[in-house]
Amino acid sequence: MLAKAAQSGDAVSQFLMGLLLLAEGPTAYEKAATWLEAGTRAGHTHATKYLAAILATAPSPLIRNPQRARDLIEPLTKPGRLNSDPDVWQIRAAALAGLGSFDPAAESQRRAIELATQQGWDVAPLEQRVAAYRGGSAWQGDLLGLQGLRWGEEPAGNVSETCSEVAEAGSRLSRCNRKSNKN
Repeated sequence: MLAKAAQSGDAVSQFLMGLLLLAEGPTAYEKAATWLEAGTRAGHTHATKYLAAILATAPSPLIRNPQRARDLIEPLTKPGRLNSDPDVWQIRAAALAGLGSFDPAAESQRRAIELATQQGWDVAPLEQRVAAYRGGSAWQGDLLGLQGLRWGEEPAGNVSETCSEVAEAGSRLSRCNRKSNKN
């Protein structure tokens, strides 16, 4: 049903297909990017965000494109978009580091940490990345911590909402970020 809706051009369904594939890990990034690209072309903001994450940090150089990732994510850092979303800033940081701009990458990652702290996230993984950027290293991998998530189950780690709740939320999927479980 979801695949049929995605194939018919429904942007939310295209985004969800991409997200499901991201959870399968790097071997599915190319397929995920295809669906997220379709959602991006249809104007789905979160599809754009997750596509930028893949392009910024994919382990495969055949998929990785930090320049395009930066171009996609930059508008989302503007007021009125997703500029209070820590993931937007860490995607921007990863893209900048991938381009060799390590000082601006560290600055963007610090912004991500600031916002994540305000929102109660576990910032340890974000701190590790800022250290890499300060040391002149780009970061590659599962930036948003989606690998292994299963729909309808409570994800392990710091995710505070079930993916089934997120799926029902449709375009509000940014709420499935790694919020800390501590209250």
